[in-house]
Amino acid sequence: MAAVAARTRSNARATARAASGSRVTLNGGAIALPRRGLYGLGELGRKAWRIPDTPIVEGISRGRLWIAVLAVLLFGIVALNVSLLKVNANISSTAIKTKVIEQQNAKLRAKAARLSSPDRILRAASKRGMAAPAPQSIRYLPTYPKPTAADRSAVYRAASLGGN
Repeated sequence: MAAVAARTRSNARATARAASGSRVTLNGGAIALPRRGLYGLGELGRKAWRIPDTPIVEGISRGRLWIAVLAVLLFGIVALNVSLLKVNANISSTAIKTKVIEQQNAKLRAKAARLSSPDRILRAASKRGMAAPAPQSIRYLPTYPKPTAADRSAVYRAASLGGN
């Protein structure tokens, strides 16, 4: 009887020490570490760990509703994958169209460069009977001087007298 009481007191002390967070050696030399919950989350981790034991989760997982829940989830995953495949197909077709348009742009740029070359323009002009002027025959027209106040007043008087 005394041995049982001593063992009970020893277990009570071990439990008290375990609650305080220190290491406790139990009978047989095993070390009991304090439970910290799910991945060190404390009380929240312990509550999350106990979710599968709730009556709602047990009722769903043991009944026919579980099959419906899994079917809806699987249908959602399949629908997401199908939509992702459609998006990828659109992206690839857009990439192909982009490549074709870039090739057309390159061809058009080359054609524009070929058509705007000065030699080609001179040949086309000479076929139509045109000739390039001699450099000494090129003259520039002078710009007109700015009108003076008298010039402006003369224009104003002419307009006010009925001269359109």
